Amino acid sequence: MQVFSSAEILQQMLVCVSDGPSARRGEMKTKSVVEGEYVTLDPGEINHPNVVMTWYFNETLIAEITGDQSEICSDVQCKERFRDRLKLDHQTGSLIITDTRTTDSGEYKLEISSSSSGVVVTSLKSFSVSITVAGLSAGGKAGMCVFAVLLIITASVCGFYFYKRRVNKKDIGTQHNDQSKDVHGGQSGTPLINVTHERSSNHTNAPEENTASD
Repeated sequence: MQVFSSAEILQQMLVCVSDGPSARRGEMKTKSVVEGEYVTLDPGEINHPNVVMTWYFNETLIAEITGDQSEICSDVQCKERFRDRLKLDHQTGSLIITDTRTTDSGEYKLEISSSSSGVVVTSLKSFSVSITVAGLSAGGKAGMCVFAVLLIITASVCGFYFYKRRVNKKDIGTQHNDQSKDVHGGQSGTPLINVTHERSSNHTNAPEENTASD
């Protein structure tokens, strides 16, 4: 019968310690920056000296730190997406994304694994990153929409006011012309006959006719 010491048993066993189904999960941190700026995903203090830190973006491996060695974007898809825009801080394990794009938005996870005497401890830190396009905020856009609506209403009211004023002027001008025509002989333009003058002329000519007959 062979007897194994406790040290030998530990060497032959690999034990993963976790608080959850796969890893000890911390609170998810939220990061929001404007497109084109950089964002730093800082895992905070690392208690274990010898650790392997692995970064994932939407479940895709993008970076790994093992001791003094590091690797960024080992596959073609990652290199195409984050071309020369990922940096690692070996001391803190932080991941820096430079020249951010809207396609960088998503969930980033850092898996931290450390081993001591054959016991592997794994923890997981999560980050939710949102990259927004530079411009007006949602409140600013809503304010601009309200201003545009008010501007349209104001223009409509002013247009209606000037239209009514123009119509009123036209009606007043028509009435004035009609009154002028009535004063100068009506619509036909024929001047009124001076009846008094005509009668006076006839009366003056009458005695001359009587003298001629005598």
